Amino acid sequence: MESESGHVPDSRLEKRTGSAFLNNVLKPNGPIRAAGEALLPQVEWAGGTAEATGLGDMSIDAWFAAQAFHWFDPLAARREALRVLKRDACGAILVWNQRRLDGTPFHAAYEALLIEFGIDYGLVRHDHIDVRRLDDFFGPHGSTECRLENAQRLDRDGHVARLKSSSYMPSMDHPRFGEMFSVANSVFERFQSNGIVEFEYDVRVLHGPLR
Repeated sequence: MESESGHVPDSRLEKRTGSAFLNNVLKPNGPIRAAGEALLPQVEWAGGTAEATGLGDMSIDAWFAAQAFHWFDPLAARREALRVLKRDACGAILVWNQRRLDGTPFHAAYEALLIEFGIDYGLVRHDHIDVRRLDDFFGPHGSTECRLENAQRLDRDGHVARLKSSSYMPSMDHPRFGEMFSVANSVFERFQSNGIVEFEYDVRVLHGPLR
């Protein structure tokens, strides 16, 4: 099960593996859930939350959350995970794509754009995950972590769409949206190569048995 996914799962993974790795996805946001249903109709989508999934007792093999833990009440989510996980389940897996904030001029300029125009960006940045909250969720058995590298290459439309889809950025009816849009286009023009900009990420993967 994937709980409150930050982004719709990538259907290319299923094409590469030959089967879907998810059976249930919880997404409280209705429009994004609808987009996910259209993209992956073979997966069961629901409007539950990490704290109240609506799933049956001991009904799932693994609990997976991508880019979403900052929304959780960790103790309530732990109780719910223990309720729905099977006795022999592999536990919980939390994943974050942590965008590199510096290291290249483009990274630095994009981070400055988010700081300038982000509404609550400082509160939801994925490098601000509280270790105590992780301890509350994983419990006494703790978790193990591995780190991977990832990259996202976007054209101009993808660059703009990425900003529009970020919950912490101004919506189209916000007074600063036009200014943000202009600055975003300027950043793209300065750093694009052959019409593409590249975001580099460090991927954090945490796994714990919960029980």
